[in-house]
This record gives sequence, structure tokens and C-alpha cells, in this order.
Amino acid sequence: MVEQSSYTRPVIGSNPIACTMKETELFRYNEDKRWTFETTDTKEILFKHLVEGRIVADYKDDFKEIGISDEVIDSFEDVFFGDETFSERDREMFCTVPYEVRLRQFGSFFRENNVDVKDFGRESWIPFIKYILDLNMELDPHIGFHATPYIISKTKSDARGGWSIKGTEHDHRNGDQLMAFYSLSLEKLFRQKNINKIYIVRANLANGNNHYPDNDGHWGRSGSLSIVSEINFSDEDSRALDEMAAKMEAEKEEAA
Repeated sequence: MVEQSSYTRPVIGSNPIACTMKETELFRYNEDKRWTFETTDTKEILFKHLVEGRIVADYKDDFKEIGISDEVIDSFEDVFFGDETFSERDREMFCTVPYEVRLRQFGSFFRENNVDVKDFGRESWIPFIKYILDLNMELDPHIGFHATPYIISKTKSDARGGWSIKGTEHDHRNGDQLMAFYSLSLEKLFRQKNINKIYIVRANLANGNNHYPDNDGHWGRSGSLSIVSEINFSDEDSRALDEMAAKMEAEKEEAA
């Protein structure tokens, strides 16, 4: 029998925050190395959980589309966020598979390993996650963010269509090629006023992937960006995240 999920997710707007601990314990993460991030900024950590929660929700739709049972899908987050097999970097990498290739990559696990989808159970998640990590590791993929006032639609196709951001700004550093830009953090994300939608893109940081670091490494650019997901994040949501971060920081100080 599949265990029920034990996760409680704080919500910002309509977005659940992925976490493995109760809200009041979310940022006692130094006691649990699974929750150690490269940044120590509480708002950035919360935002990362928010984004991963959004991506995982999309992934679960894809798992259903390839035929994994609802019962097994319900166990995914317990394994993905709760198993010590995976580091935070592993989780970020796994959350960078672009929309347009996800079904193909996810489906290849079954073909390459001669696994029938009806035999896929909770115990299959760890080898599945490791397989997807191996497929993507060479690209050194990271989660990036792109904000725009324009709606970027998926292309229509008999199979799963594409979903990408094409470069629109000439950049002299790349021979005046048209480039699209992204940030690697919420703090450095350039958003015009009243832009509420953020596109989550894959930033391929390995050399030779036509992605280029910009300025101090908090930004990047490429002629085309593959979209992983999208998230609605308004100024009101940002303020709510500030309030939650302040609450967590105060609780850490009280516990110190």
C-alpha cells in the first residue's frame, strides 16, 4: 500500500511551496542537510521551494499522461523531497527538464529499462529520478527566470509542441545576435511594474551550450530559452513571501 503524503505546503497566491516540514519548522534547515542551499537568504530559499512546487505539480500531470497510477504519483513528493539519496542540487537539476522534451525523456526510462508502466511502483521513483538526472547532468542545468508582459504560448502539434522564448534583443558580445535573458535568482530578476507572470526556464551553464554568463554571474543569455513551467507571482505575492521570510527568520532567532 502506498503511504499517504506527509507534507504540509504553505501557499503564496495559488502556488504551493514544496517542503517536507511543517510551516513553523520550514527554516530550521541547518539541522537537516537535505535543506541546505547555496544561498542563505530566506526569501530566496522560500521562492526556490515555491518554484519547485510549481514544477513538481506539472511533472505529476506528465506522470499521469504516461500512464503511472494516481496512487504511485501521490507518493512521488515523499520520495523526491524526503529521500536522502538526493541533494538539493539533484532536485534542482531534476526540475529543469523542459516542457517540450519531458514526455520523451520520462517515457525513455521505460523503454531503456524494459519496465512496463503498470509495474511502476513507489520503489521505482529513485531509479527513475537517477535516470533523468543522468540524461541531463552534462548540461549543468539550473533553474532560471524570465519575466515578460507577453504571453508565450506553446506551439501546437500532434505530439507535444515546443515552448520556448526567442531572443529579441541584439547583443554586441555575441556578434549582434538576438538574445533572450534570464536571472538565476528572484532578487536579480528584472520585472517591469505589474508583470505578474514569470517563466521558469532551463539555464544550461556547461560550456559549449550557447548559454552565456552575464555581468556577475547572476544572469545569463541565449538565442533561445526552453521553458520548463510558468508561475504567477504578483507584487502582493512578493510581499506575502517577505512576511513569511520575516516570520521564519524571527523563529530561527528565537530558537538560537
